[in-house]
Amino acid sequence: MNKKNESVQMMRGIAALSVVVCHLGYGTGMFGVDLFFCISGFIMMLVTEKSCDGFMFKRFLRICPLYYSLTVGSFAMGIIAPHLLRSPETGFDNLLRSFLFIGNKEHEPIVGVGWTLCYEMFFYLLFFIAFKISHNNRCLIAAAFLVTLVLTGIIVKPENAYLAFYTQPILLEFVLGMFAFKVVNRTMQCNIMQYNIILLLALVIYGSLFFFTIPADRLIAAGIPTFVFFVLTYNTLINRKIIHFFVVLGNISYSLYLTHTFVITVFSRFIWLIDCKLTLKSIAASILAVSVAVGVAYLSWYLIENKLTDWIKTKI
Repeated sequence: MNKKNESVQMMRGIAALSVVVCHLGYGTGMFGVDLFFCISGFIMMLVTEKSCDGFMFKRFLRICPLYYSLTVGSFAMGIIAPHLLRSPETGFDNLLRSFLFIGNKEHEPIVGVGWTLCYEMFFYLLFFIAFKISHNNRCLIAAAFLVTLVLTGIIVKPENAYLAFYTQPILLEFVLGMFAFKVVNRTMQCNIMQYNIILLLALVIYGSLFFFTIPADRLIAAGIPTFVFFVLTYNTLINRKIIHFFVVLGNISYSLYLTHTFVITVFSRFIWLIDCKLTLKSIAASILAVSVAVGVAYLSWYLIENKLTDWIKTKI
């Protein structure tokens, strides 16, 4: 993995960890989702720069094995022991929506955080259509699709739960990610002092996002700031060695994002109540929960994202 990719992996890890901490009740780390969307737009431009061969197959292979495994497990658990889940929705209609990545403003997928994957897969589909029309103009075409959808939502204000889901301004964060690809590919000449100042600015933006909530639409409050954070961090760390822990955290970020809510639920209900207060007991419980979540994510990454995915490849 080159240093450019290491910096992106590090930000993936930061995004996932921010969401975990937020779900424990500390800070406003849900902006990690916005950072994920920005990174997705960037990565899709990067991986299709030279070739688009097997694009959708690779996306499905990346997303589906773990997500489907957790969906089936959660569906079964919702029937057998629903009290073990936070908000079990075990209807077969919801199972079908979850498997097809169909978003709905009124119902979460069976794996609650999977609503973001509905947006991800929708973006992949639009991006696939865009580069089939024109590889060189794939960014502009995909952006036009997304902007049109969002403007339609603003003007029409659809009441249908499906249309409302797919016309949200959060879709424009993928556009920001694609634009980030264009921005960071421009050479940035800075001395060490300037690099340090830029990195400090990125850290200030991250801290502001984590501790404060701007009373505005999510795109403005989190989407644009995370775009700036991504560009500044990427350009600052492009030729620097990233601490290995953060690279590993980035590698397991998808597993961490999807599995952490199960760990938190177990801790909250059966092991040690996490009450979100700054007490020694609660902080210790939260640190332990994060540690266990990272451990579970590593196992999930190794067994499902790597081993199961490799097995599937041999069978196809």
